[in-house]
Amino acid sequence: MARRMLEMRGVCEKCAAHLNDAGEALICSFECTFCVDCGQDMDHRCPNCGGELVVRPRRRAQSVVGQQGVAHFGVVLRNRKEFDALVARVNASGVAWITRPELHTDPALSAKVGGKLSDPSGNVIELKYYEDVTDLERG
Repeated sequence: MARRMLEMRGVCEKCAAHLNDAGEALICSFECTFCVDCGQDMDHRCPNCGGELVVRPRRRAQSVVGQQGVAHFGVVLRNRKEFDALVARVNASGVAWITRPELHTDPALSAKVGGKLSDPSGNVIELKYYEDVTDLERG
């Protein structure tokens, strides 16, 4: 029998609060997901199936996200204007940055600008832009 990993939903289904894999959340047997406050307001009963809401297990972090070299997905923007526009959209959405966009000081990555955030499932995504596209081939 194939094993299936628990889906770690990143948003409360009632109030849309952001939930991360390491934070506390409540789930039912169908993996409906709620923040603790909403779960308490609903007397620990799922409004979708009527089942009991219990504390969702937490995933252990694989590595320290702020460190260079953490496993992540990279999104390279074509130019600084696109990069700045996407950063502005992220900022307006209220999503928290793991590492705010900044110019990297590593001489091997001259003029690389990047910042990390996580998607609702906890995957780390780095948004980046290279002033010199030949740097893209190096890292």
